[in-house]
Formats: sequence, structure tokens, C-alpha cells
Amino acid sequence: MKAVAFGNNTASVIVWLRDTPIDGCLGYSVRRINVATGKKEALKAYLPFPGQEKDGSGWTSRTTDEWPIQGFKWKDFTGKLGETYKYEVVPMVGTPDALKALESEAVITNETSRSMDCGEFIKACFNRGILSTQKLASMLPKLADGSPDPEKLIEELKKPDSQIRRMLAGDLPGFILSIFEDAKAEGGHVHSALYELADPQIVDYLLANIDVFSLILGEAGENNETNAPAQARLIEAGADLTLRPVKKSSISHNKLHVRKNKKGKAVAVLATSANSTFTGLSCQSNNAVSIASAELAGIVSEYWDALKADAESGEMMGQDFRAANRAKPKLVTLKDGTTVQAWFAPNTVENTKPKTKPGVPVDMGEVFDAIDGAKEGVYFLAFYPGFPSIISKINGMQFGRKDLFYRGAVSSPQALPKPFTPQVPNRFVRDAESGLMVPAGVSGDGINSVDVSGAFADLAGAAKVAAPVQIFHHDKKRPVIIAADSLETAVGKWQRELLKLPDAHSIIHDKIVVVDPFGDNPVVITGSHNLGFKASYSNDEALFIIRGNHRLAAAYLAHILNVYDHYRFRSMVRNDGGKFEASLEPTAAWQDRFFKPSYMSSKSRRELDYFISGAKRLEKAVA
Repeated sequence: MKAVAFGNNTASVIVWLRDTPIDGCLGYSVRRINVATGKKEALKAYLPFPGQEKDGSGWTSRTTDEWPIQGFKWKDFTGKLGETYKYEVVPMVGTPDALKALESEAVITNETSRSMDCGEFIKACFNRGILSTQKLASMLPKLADGSPDPEKLIEELKKPDSQIRRMLAGDLPGFILSIFEDAKAEGGHVHSALYELADPQIVDYLLANIDVFSLILGEAGENNETNAPAQARLIEAGADLTLRPVKKSSISHNKLHVRKNKKGKAVAVLATSANSTFTGLSCQSNNAVSIASAELAGIVSEYWDALKADAESGEMMGQDFRAANRAKPKLVTLKDGTTVQAWFAPNTVENTKPKTKPGVPVDMGEVFDAIDGAKEGVYFLAFYPGFPSIISKINGMQFGRKDLFYRGAVSSPQALPKPFTPQVPNRFVRDAESGLMVPAGVSGDGINSVDVSGAFADLAGAAKVAAPVQIFHHDKKRPVIIAADSLETAVGKWQRELLKLPDAHSIIHDKIVVVDPFGDNPVVITGSHNLGFKASYSNDEALFIIRGNHRLAAAYLAHILNVYDHYRFRSMVRNDGGKFEASLEPTAAWQDRFFKPSYMSSKSRRELDYFISGAKRLEKAVA
């Protein structure tokens, strides 16, 4: 047997494989070993054997020694921040009521830390942000139809000390506020640009630290209903506040902070996908990254200054501002070899995306180039990127590059892929500076459209597929792109779940692409940018393309798999015709499908093997 563990501040992912079934094996126990203390404990599991839990008996768990995992992947959400673990995976044999560990066949993974650190210069943080869980359903009172009470949830999420808020938001609020705490500690200052600001914890902190920050604040909601209360309080308190009321077709969508030291030099950047609202921090999956780099911070600081100047001019997304954002940004190389490129929007000549034949914006061209460069796999999470976007791009790639691994989830069925027929320009040349294809006679830093024939060359097959594409792409029943989902009916001891709040629009709010996480040059794409054309044409955005950092790529991959697997299970239950029985197979027959020749040669099996190959990469990265 062979195994790997990788993770982030929120969870560890454990993957294992073997080449042959085990006689009498009813599953695997996964045991966490604390590297510092040597303490070993079996992780929790939630599926019982038939008859061991009665219907309506409540949401309970036992250890994987008793309810083993009938598969080859599991997650650990119960570790503590700052601790380092390895995991023992051991087959459990016998009968449901008399299981024994087959210790001779056990395997132990590499070490992985429950940490935000991804090297000396980069930290990454993820919330849990998923409402459709049995844990949350068990913590909330029920409505008459048996579903969890959303009003009680809203009440809890507005309390910083609520157990439910802490469970869902996790470390993310504190991580975002850490850049302000760092500035306070050294007598520095934070320049922030935000779209939404309404979370009581964040607002109260800002009001208590008026001298630490300068803020550019957009408008959100009808008549700015989301931001108006916090905005009024900040103005009354005398905060350094610049308002940015852009046109209705656009949004000032940034969630960006840059820290300057006591001498006024920019030294660090923090970017997040999360809006500073209680829903953004708690009710949606979100991420944040901080980068300690004076060079990168200087670039972001220049963007912030231009954003402020554009707002104060009253022009709002004027042509000078757009042209500056269109220029190819400098590639920043950190001392550990990680490279970072920061792109900003809006960056097109047009103020809105054309209805037909839109040119590919320069930042999306870079994103597509990174995806096209994949040698092993592309993993992603997206809210609603619009069209065209990474979703239409990746969906088309499935038909042309079947060798790659693809996994991703979107916030709703409306965000699932649609076919896209690309514009094929008449005459293009490659710009020497930008490396992009541009119209003949136009420089790379002033282009309006780039050659989409390269970016979308592999979408010819997708254009033949009826829209919208099905949630499941049937490559041996392997879902590729799924939409968030929940259990709408109770099954066994599994309760009805809450997918989202009544007035919420987002479930998955991440904007993430990870390319070749365990390859020679992993790529992580993150920020506020929704990763579609509309954002580049119409919104204030910051997009970061980070290359060469295996620890960061593994942390983001763990987050993607956590979200993807969670909603994949629920999508499969919805689509299985009521076959989900909420119990384990009581015999060793559960192994049969995993050792058939068709599965042994399948992409699903090869993907697990690919994850396991990451152990060596991660050990080297930590060393």
C-alpha cells in the first residue's frame, strides 16, 4: 500500500492505494499521529453498517476503527492549527460487529502541518463556509418541514463568539485582520480596497483602529444597502475613506490590502475572495493569500493609488486607468523561487463586454495560457464567472486533452458550461514584449483584442455540445464539473440540509485555478477576479498568478477537493434515483468495483496515484 497526506489550515486530505483486494476487508481505518507527541487516534466516520444506527437517531459518529472508510480517500477536519501530523491507514477485517486491524498491511503517510505557512514568504487561509453539512443541520432548530432554520443561522453568524460562526468562518476573519495587526505592531499603515463591508467583527475592528488604514469602498446592493451602515459609521468616526460609486454595469469588486511599514514603504499584500460580510466569511467557501514582498507590494500599491486617483477624478474606470492595467506586469521572484504576477482590472478599451465576438482580455489571456500549459491536471472552484470564462475553457479542453485530470465545482447550475464559438481574427502577430498574439500594428500594452484562436482552439468540440452541459460528464461516471448541492430529504440518520441562506446568491465564492499541483511548475491562480471576461471588461479586480510553490498548490488543491467532494456526493445522491441507503456495505464486496480491470486502468485510479506522487514533492518543499 502507498499513501499521501496534504492539507492547509482547515483540513488534511489523505489518499491511499493498493493493487489487490484484501480478503474479508470491510474498509480502512485512518489514524492521525501527532508528530510532536506521538499520540495516535482514529479519525471520525459517519456511515454505519446496516442496523447499527436507527432512522432518526441523530447525527452521530464513530471512529474509523468501527465504521471504516470503504474507499481510498478521507479528510481530517479535527486537527489543531500549528500541529504537524502523519496518518496511518490500516485495513479492517472481520464482520461489522467484530472488526480487527490488519496491522501487517498498514501504511503511514508523509508529514503534513495544519498551517497557513506555504514557505517563508506566502501564507494561505481557507474557511469552511459550507452550510449543507450534517454537522450544521444537527446544530440548528428545525422548521416544520424538517429543514434547518435559516433565521437562527443568520442570528448566530452575526456573533463573533458564536460556535457556529467559528466553525464556518474558521481562521479567515483573523487572517484578514492580521495585516492590520502587523501594521499596528510596527507603526505602519494598510491601504485597502473593498467591495462589501458589513460584517460586525470587521467593521468594529476598523472603527477601533481608524488611524491604521485608508480605505477605498465600492457600492453594493440596491442603493448601497449592504455598505451604507458601515460607511456612515466610518465617515462619522473620521476614517480615511474614498467612495467609488461606479456605473451600474460595473462593480468595484476588490478585496485587497497592501501594508506599508513605518517608513511608508509597501512590504506585504493580502488578497482574498471573501467579502467582508458575515455571509462572505461564513456562508460561502472562500480563500485568502498573503505575500511578504516589497517588490510585489509596491506594484499593488501603485494600483491602489491609481484606483484612488481614478475615483477622485470622477471618471471611474477611465481610459488612462484601463490602459495602465493593460500593461503586462512585472514578474516578481521571491527568494524561495516562487514567482508572482499581479494583474488588475478593468483592462479593456471597451467599458463592457461586447455581446458578440469579445476579444480576450490580457489577464484572461494569461490565465488561459496557464491552463493550456497543463501537463497533468487542472483543478478549480468558481462562483459565477459569466461567459466566456475558465469554465467554458476547461469544459472544451475535456474533448481535446483527455489525458489531463479535471476537477471543479461552481456555485450553481446556472454557472455550468456553455459552448463557445471563438472569434478567429484575420491577421495577428506575436508581440515581443507580452508574448501574446495581437492585431498587426498594435503593441502588447495597448491591445484591445488578442488572438482567441489559440486560447479557444480546443473548444471546437464543445461548440457541438448542447447547452447547458450536463452536471455529470460520463467518463466512467466520473463527474468533472459539478454544481453545489445539498440533501433535500432525510435518509436514514442523515438529515435535511440547508444549501444557502434565503437571500444569498453565492455558495462557492472562491475564484481558484490550480494547474499541475505536483508537477515541475505548479500554478495557483487566485484573487477577487471571477475568472471570466466580464470581470476584466467591467470590474475593479486583482488577479494573482503564482508559480513554483508546491506547498501553496497542495494547500489550494486540498481546499478544492474538500469542496468538490462534498458537493459531488450530494449531486450523486440527487441523481442516483433514491439508491443512497446511508450505510456501509457489510461484506468485502465493496472492493469489487475498485479492482476491476476497467477501474485499475481508469483516470480516477490514475488521479489517486498522481496525488500520492505528491508526497516526494512535498517532502522536498518542506525540507
